[in-house]
Amino acid sequence: MNRILCLCVMLLLGIQWSYSQEPERKHIVKKGESILEIANTYYVTPYDIFQLNPGASDGIKEGMELKIPKSKVNKTEIATPEIQELKKITYKVKSGDTKYSLAKNFGISIDELESQNPQIVPTLIAGQTLTVQTDKAISSPRNPKSTTYVVKTGDTKFSLAEKFGISIEQLESLNPQTKKSLQVGQVLTFDQTKLKESDTNTASSVVNQPTKTVPTQVEQPQKYISYTVKPKETLYGLSKAAEMSIPEFLKLNPSLSNGVKIGEVIKMPAHIQVGGNTTYETDPEYVNPNIKYTDLTKNLDKNQKKEVAFVLPFTKGEFKNLSKSGSTSTADSLTKNNVAFYEGASIALDSLKNLGLSLDYELVTSIKDTDSKSIKAFIKKSDLEDYQLVFLPYFDDQFVTTLDEYLNDSPIVTLTNSNAFQNKSIIESVPSEETQAKVLLKYINSLNANVLVIHDSDRVSNKTLISSELSNPTYFEISGNGLVDNNKLIASLKKDVKNIILLNTNQTKVYLNVTTPLLAESSKNFIQLAVLTQKDLPNEVEVSKMRYKVLNLLYPSLEPFEPNYAERIFELKYKQVFGSTPTLVSKYGFDTTFDTLLRYFQKENQPNMKDVSEHSALKFEYEKNSGENYKNNGVYILKFDSNSDRSKVK
Repeated sequence: MNRILCLCVMLLLGIQWSYSQEPERKHIVKKGESILEIANTYYVTPYDIFQLNPGASDGIKEGMELKIPKSKVNKTEIATPEIQELKKITYKVKSGDTKYSLAKNFGISIDELESQNPQIVPTLIAGQTLTVQTDKAISSPRNPKSTTYVVKTGDTKFSLAEKFGISIEQLESLNPQTKKSLQVGQVLTFDQTKLKESDTNTASSVVNQPTKTVPTQVEQPQKYISYTVKPKETLYGLSKAAEMSIPEFLKLNPSLSNGVKIGEVIKMPAHIQVGGNTTYETDPEYVNPNIKYTDLTKNLDKNQKKEVAFVLPFTKGEFKNLSKSGSTSTADSLTKNNVAFYEGASIALDSLKNLGLSLDYELVTSIKDTDSKSIKAFIKKSDLEDYQLVFLPYFDDQFVTTLDEYLNDSPIVTLTNSNAFQNKSIIESVPSEETQAKVLLKYINSLNANVLVIHDSDRVSNKTLISSELSNPTYFEISGNGLVDNNKLIASLKKDVKNIILLNTNQTKVYLNVTTPLLAESSKNFIQLAVLTQKDLPNEVEVSKMRYKVLNLLYPSLEPFEPNYAERIFELKYKQVFGSTPTLVSKYGFDTTFDTLLRYFQKENQPNMKDVSEHSALKFEYEKNSGENYKNNGVYILKFDSNSDRSKVK
């Protein structure tokens, strides 16, 4: 018995010794392979491979011979070839890296990447060191399949190359039709197996090894040249020459966010031929070419000093508590809106001071009583008459008008709208719904179209407004059961003329009833839908957005659907200060405060209320009524578009 036991022990020891002496395997790197793919194939970690092949940490190339260590994993227990353990990755940003590509390779979202590395929130810069911790599996795609993509409005070669993880040169190599220009509607193919060998050299990098480190496969760096800015060149002109959007171009050249300076050396894509006139007065990507937008920062008088008051329903101490993320959840709507407004306003005030403007501002806690006696006492106690401007964001019109009566020469800036503000010194910074409807109707009237109005009998005031703004519209009344005589509607369409169907209703049944026959007729006649206000549109669960896109529905909007650079910068600053994403009201607070004070700091020593401007969310196009009352008519007209979801027509 002892002899048998001894033989078993010797046999086990022999097996263990022979296994431990198993020779290392060798692997010849194939074209396009990454270190992560190789590690997954042999059930080892990239770190294990790097230990046996130190030179591989600088990148692997086709034909390289790698030593492969013995796997410590029982292959029969493996469910997937992915690495499931918690990973802490340290990585140095290289030229050509993007947040999208890094987040994708690390297996996390861009928000998570920014949250773990706050230094990259403004922009990702080559040389930055990132630390990423994730419990998500990281794997590289095997056998990439061909992908097709239809170019949409707003796409650029830069954005598409970033989206599909390749360089612009690779994009053009796969799609030669884009070399001259990228056009909406082009069908692009992304099949990396068709790239030339010279285009497929990639690198994988890993640094620091206190914990197991997983490398990420990095895109081929984009090739750039140095370019010296010439006189009269603008940010827009240079970005267009580079075939990038302005935000993309600023990622490449962060210094330009402080302005374009003659003689400054910047980066330009190597394949771009820069030359000729790159000067543009406006940016047609965001700006109606028929309107000249004014940069109000170009004519500032920095010798002036302004004192401004914000009348709000809380104290400074209460604001600090309320502005903390989520703390306004139990507050009333008036308080919530005013908190959000002042958050945006506080960032605007800092921006104005950074421009070198001399500005003092005070938060004045409002009162609840709105009778004349209480208002007089409030003005005297708070010295409101000493301020050049008083911001009164969200309050009822009675409080605003009563306060205005006793403020004498101090104009009030408000987001409230009322016909009671006529003959008052009140600046209404946000267009009312009536103003939005008027702008839309004036635009429709300029089209010389055949206008057919689907009218809800409950909307008498709207019918009066429509009749006053449009020339000879034809009305179709909605019946009590929510139907319209579609036969008469179709018979009223005109050939070879644009037919505008204006839906003056919010009844879902009407939208479905009317659009069904119009969709069928759209191939025979030029038909376009329109609504007086965006809130009249049923949600997409009730009525498919595709109906609006096919019929190119028009609607007025306070925001230009596609975000602009100013909005992105504001969002970044807001996130840094308040730790969350700004609400629309916060954007209104920034825009209203920033724009109004710029107008009051002009060199003419009087407010410039005539020029048109736009910022992060609002367009400002003031109209003076009787007295000193100004109403903002800055409204965009947007349309649903079958190619790009939505686009701006005015």
